[in-house]
Amino acid sequence: MALLAGAAVELGQQPALTPGFRAGVRFGGATLTGLVEAALTLPSRQAVTGGAIDTFFVGGDLGVCAGAWRVAGCALVRAGGLQFRGEGFADSRSGWLPSVSAGARATFEWPADTLFALQASAELRVPIVRLKLSVGDERVWEQGWVTGNAAAALVVRIP
Repeated sequence: MALLAGAAVELGQQPALTPGFRAGVRFGGATLTGLVEAALTLPSRQAVTGGAIDTFFVGGDLGVCAGAWRVAGCALVRAGGLQFRGEGFADSRSGWLPSVSAGARATFEWPADTLFALQASAELRVPIVRLKLSVGDERVWEQGWVTGNAAAALVVRIP
């Protein structure tokens, strides 16, 4: 088992390239593991005609990883919500949009057999539910067909 905590840069989870955090636990054997993580992006603002839209994401990842030595590949499902708030519009609204995506993550950990390690990862996901933000009848942002992130994390392996 291992605990993980780190920082990520998300592309496509919300309207802007956004820094975020994730923390979780990895469990299982030497070559096949399960993964449960919480994910959070920092708030971002998108200026549009007549105002702005503030957003941030809160959710989690479930995954299965296979690997050997320092390298692993993971199949993931991410679920959560995108919080949005309009500002400066005649009819400003706020609320949550559901977000579900699935994809793959590649990881590299160093060193391999110590209590503490560093992990670098890259991830690509395909939205199952594509997020869309509109002002009136005008769509101002739509999530792309592929989203992703790059992350660095501290790993604490529990013997």
